[in-house]
Amino acid sequence: TGYRGNLYCGSGRYYASGSRLAPFLNKKPGGHIYKIDANGEWIDCGSPAAAGADPEPEQLTGYEARETNLADDANGLTVFRGELYAIAHHRRGVYRYLGGRDWQCTGLDSRVMTLAVYRDKLYALAKGGPIYRYDGDDNWTYCGTPGASTQTYAAVVHQGKMFVGTWPD
Repeated sequence: TGYRGNLYCGSGRYYASGSRLAPFLNKKPGGHIYKIDANGEWIDCGSPAAAGADPEPEQLTGYEARETNLADDANGLTVFRGELYAIAHHRRGVYRYLGGRDWQCTGLDSRVMTLAVYRDKLYALAKGGPIYRYDGDDNWTYCGTPGASTQTYAAVVHQGKMFVGTWPD
C-alpha cells in the first residue's frame, strides 16, 4: 500500500495445517509492517497487533492452533482519511499507524478479514460474516451480514456500489 510517498507491506507466518498442504516448520516470525526507503532498504514499522498477543511458538500443528491469539500476520493495509490502518487475522481489532514502530487499536472486538473504503467510510469485514463501519473515536457500527456468510473475505467498489466476497456462498 502506498502511504505518504512510501510503499508499505505486511508480513505473515503461513501454517499449512488445515489446508491441503503437508505441515512444515516455519521458524520465520510474521506480523510486522515494513516500508521501503529511498535507498531500497526495508524498515520495520512494528507489529500492529503485538501488544497482549500470546507468545509466538516455533511450530503449531492442526488448524485449531490458528484460532489462537497470535500476532503472526499483519495485512489489510488500507489508507483512510490520510491515516494507515492494518489488521491481523488472528487478533481482534483494527490498528492505526502512529509512526515509527507504534500502532493503536481503534476498537472493534472482532477478527477482521479485510478493510474497505466506500463513500468516504472505512468498513471492516469480519470473521463470522458481519460488516462494520468505523465512526471514529474507536466506535464501530454493525451494518449487517451478507446472506449466509460465515466469512466475508473481500470487497470492491464498482459503479458506485460495494460488492463483497463471502464464504461459503
